[in-house]
Amino acid sequence: MIKIYCFLTVGSILLMLFSCNNSSELSAFKVNPYLNDNEARLILNDQGYVKVPEEISTLNGIRKLTISIDSNKWVVLPPMSALNSKIDYAPENKLTPAISKLESLEVLNLWYLNLTALPANFAELKQLDSLNIGLNSLIISNEIEKLKALKNLRYINIMGNRLDTTQIKRWQAENPKLTIKYKFFD
Repeated sequence: MIKIYCFLTVGSILLMLFSCNNSSELSAFKVNPYLNDNEARLILNDQGYVKVPEEISTLNGIRKLTISIDSNKWVVLPPMSALNSKIDYAPENKLTPAISKLESLEVLNLWYLNLTALPANFAELKQLDSLNIGLNSLIISNEIEKLKALKNLRYINIMGNRLDTTQIKRWQAENPKLTIKYKFFD
């Protein structure tokens, strides 16, 4: 009984210390405790952001980054017929160039963030192996050179953006080791 009481007391004290810590050492980009140290998840709405902040570059050394709008796992998607108008009338929402400072990044998930452009320096993500930019408001023909410059890329999801299937099939033929997901139904 004493052991349980001591455990609860120590646990309570630790909880109070960590919850009261207002130190600047605590980053807005906390590594999810259920993931390993190489993986981070940024949930924009939960942390008061409307777009990816410049401070993203402080996540040095991570290999996998997932950025989402909110922690809700359910997303209501527009009908397929509305996807083009979603892109045509999307407010400008460019991804910050600071993302390219994450030199160790191998997996990047930027699904359904309403992005309208990738940064010019996006190709600096030289270790990137897997990229999910599905269901944004990108015009892939405007971004294709940035994407082609990612030489280590082995998987990319671009479905739900505006794209030219002829251009995508040509890219796939030029890079047989690259899996390109561009259709909802294969």
